[in-house]
Amino acid sequence: MNTNSISVVADGAVEDIARQTVASLPRSFSMGGAPGFAALAVIDGAADWTRRAVELEADGVTEIVVIDPGPVDPDDVRRLAESSLRVHLSERYAGDPALAALGSKAGARLQSPHLFAAFAVTHDAAETNLFDQIRLARAFGISGIEVTDVQATQDTCLVTARGSSPADTFLRLQCARTTAGPARHTVRAFSGIAVTEATLFGASSARPAEITILDESGHQRLPDIFENAHRAALRNLEESEEHDLRARLRELADDITVARSAHP
Repeated sequence: MNTNSISVVADGAVEDIARQTVASLPRSFSMGGAPGFAALAVIDGAADWTRRAVELEADGVTEIVVIDPGPVDPDDVRRLAESSLRVHLSERYAGDPALAALGSKAGARLQSPHLFAAFAVTHDAAETNLFDQIRLARAFGISGIEVTDVQATQDTCLVTARGSSPADTFLRLQCARTTAGPARHTVRAFSGIAVTEATLFGASSARPAEITILDESGHQRLPDIFENAHRAALRNLEESEEHDLRARLRELADDITVARSAHP
């Protein structure tokens, strides 16, 4: 990408997010203009975002940021992973920069959790909450997930699952839609040497994630990071290798498949 000013075009639904975010970054971005003249497009992941990405690629856009990519057709996501388009996923919970800091801080203590428990209290439907929880499990390094039992309504869910990589992991995912209190996801990961707890409030909240680790050295609270997922995604545009971007899209496709198995 251009090392000087980067031209950005944003779809209407996420234009305010894009404009406010780029204005907070030290790098020079210029908003507006036609897609064919923009180096970067910011699109809404709540809609049929893979189709929109293909349209933008045809218009000459070479790089996009997807704000909160939702569970579209996983085959479309896999095809996008094979395209020449650089696709960055900006996820309100799983993309919280505090989780990246946690991985750097905790290191091996986060590897191979035996149990992963998540509880969501948000304004979203159960299907949305469950998808976010599966993506959070991925952020904790858990993959190869297979759903074993589902109890769900439109507003609540109780799901048990099993992950196979990097080790055998049991998952218990609970969610409830409510307007009581701030929207949040709380996760606990139990390994043989540590217990990690993270409460995440999402990219729309100014409240930073709260993360604690309990291990042989005692209980510690990680420093607050006052940056949301969308700002972190735009700030780190050039730090992502192309093969990593493709791998993340393939992982997203796998997680969409898992989420759909719980809500056929």
